[in-house]
Amino acid sequence: MRQVEGRSADRIILGLDPGLARLGFAVIAARNDALHALCHGVFKTDAQEGEATRIEQLVQQVESLIDEYDIDEAALEELFFSRNVSSALKVAQVRGALLFTLKRAGIPLVALAPNTVKRSVCGHGRASKQEVARMSALRLGLAEAPRNADEADALAIAITASQRVHLPSEIA
Repeated sequence: MRQVEGRSADRIILGLDPGLARLGFAVIAARNDALHALCHGVFKTDAQEGEATRIEQLVQQVESLIDEYDIDEAALEELFFSRNVSSALKVAQVRGALLFTLKRAGIPLVALAPNTVKRSVCGHGRASKQEVARMSALRLGLAEAPRNADEADALAIAITASQRVHLPSEIA
């Protein structure tokens, strides 16, 4: 067991909500059923930059989290296909870069379907973005719910990953 920000932690979990313009992230400490948010937010990229540059910036920011918090495991949201194929392809590129980054760092990783995350955090798979944010904040003891949906999703993804019994098999 180790100490992180004055708290005992068995596992440090990184939750990621991939996106090219905005990547939601959350790092939580888990000890038994107790969860504590260590950091969370959104990494943003400039649309004026090329895609490769933007992906590189996101990877570097995630690598900084990995180094700073000594991540034990990670989870990211599975790709959700929408009608906008161009947007889905960009998210897929970011997701691929993140998969490679986490694999190269030797961090066990799971991919979670959006409805799995909603069911885990809210009790049902059709929860609204606001409900996910509210319940994530409540579960982590945050003073207020995140206003950004990407950040709230990353928190919910990390919370779901902390509940090993609900997880699908690891990504190889």
